[in-house]
Amino acid sequence: KTTLKDLVIKDFPDIKYSISATTRKPREGEVDGVHYFFKTKEEFEQRIREIIGKLEQMDSSHKFAFQVGIDYLNLPQKGRIRAIDLEKEYNNACAARATLSESDDSGDAYVRNGMEITVLKAGEATAKIAGEKKNINIYPGTVRETLELNDIAYDEDDLVKPALDDKMTADTKIKLTAVEIKYEEKTLPVKPKEKGAVFDKSLASGTITRTKGEPGKAVYTYKYKYINGKKIKTSRKFKKWIKTPVDIRLTFGTSQTGETGSVDYSETFIGNCTAYYFGNNAHGATGGHCHYGTCAVDPSVIPYGTKLYVEGYGTAVANDCGGAVKGHIIDLYMRSTKECFQWGRRNKKVYVLK
Repeated sequence: KTTLKDLVIKDFPDIKYSISATTRKPREGEVDGVHYFFKTKEEFEQRIREIIGKLEQMDSSHKFAFQVGIDYLNLPQKGRIRAIDLEKEYNNACAARATLSESDDSGDAYVRNGMEITVLKAGEATAKIAGEKKNINIYPGTVRETLELNDIAYDEDDLVKPALDDKMTADTKIKLTAVEIKYEEKTLPVKPKEKGAVFDKSLASGTITRTKGEPGKAVYTYKYKYINGKKIKTSRKFKKWIKTPVDIRLTFGTSQTGETGSVDYSETFIGNCTAYYFGNNAHGATGGHCHYGTCAVDPSVIPYGTKLYVEGYGTAVANDCGGAVKGHIIDLYMRSTKECFQWGRRNKKVYVLK
């Protein structure tokens, strides 16, 4: 057919020959720019990237890549006839993709008789991919197809807008946010906690003892979330114990009030503890009898009826209030005025019992 083509062009000089490019070596008698444009593989690939719309063709016998001579393809139709030394004529520089049951090791399909070729005319657009602007070719079809045809990889964790199955238009702006999740396991020491207490009436009221406790060791799974390569979130989840810690156990002395048994507490705070005494028949704001083991509180902070254990004093049930008793001030009822003076004002650790 090349011989026939040469004879036709000789007799009809208005016909112009489209010179193709190839990555193979020149054969004897072939001249660069006359018979083919002989390119290195790198030059060829660079040329493809520079042209809007590209044609990739692999000869099934020689397996050499060819590119249509774009300069001649883009000549005006009027007054000229174009001869193209290919099996098919393509009136536009465009992207061609074939779906075949057979392909070479790279996944590129061979052009062969009977195959079906889908031709998509490409436009240009700017997309934001993983936080960076990128020039892409846009094609008729969906966002998913445009990403695939531009060799833009993504996975199920990534965020793509518009949705992958939305149709592309000339105004579509694709934004792909790269989301990466990484996991790491760490073995860490675990400090023993104060957990629960027991009352002991043989121990002086206000006295607190602690068991030593033993630290443990646990495995935690750390989850790291990256957005466009930047770590934005870390979370931790307990996986298993290597060694279970032995918690610290408290003992509360109750020699003055006589409580026994186990007890838990919901919170602790440092109370500003004062003392008062109005005799043996005094009654508090709730109407209850005031005695050693009761106290005045700010009911907006500590509700009436709350049972406290005050370091250095012992148990105290909130049943009274006072004009100067605000916030975490605790006014403890004593057995005498002398005890009040001895106590004075002290900052003590207070346990709110359940």
